Amino acid sequence: MTERKKKIIFAVIIVSIILFVFFYWYNNEFAYGSYVKFEGEYYTVIGASWLEESVHEYVGEIKRITPRTFWNRDGDSNCSFVGGRIAVVSDGDYAVEQRIYHADTGEYESWFMWMKPKE
Repeated sequence: MTERKKKIIFAVIIVSIILFVFFYWYNNEFAYGSYVKFEGEYYTVIGASWLEESVHEYVGEIKRITPRTFWNRDGDSNCSFVGGRIAVVSDGDYAVEQRIYHADTGEYESWFMWMKPKE
């Protein structure tokens, strides 16, 4: 092998390693997980849910849907809808509103998904 081919192979290996590390970091930081930004902090949305009857107080709402990406690090939510309410539920935790549309009746059913502070 010539010296030039060795340099090219080395450069390709280095670029590949850098790309693998970047995409691993990007997928863990931005791409996965449901979240809501509320009062300047990010909350992870988890599977536990409550019906609207369990809500004690509404404390906010989703103003816009903008997922976080590498180029937009300040996204608001990727799991609710514009106007989705943020509430304090029966155990004092925060929850974000989700809706189910019933096609047979044409009505919406609201339920709330538990939010915990993002670590």
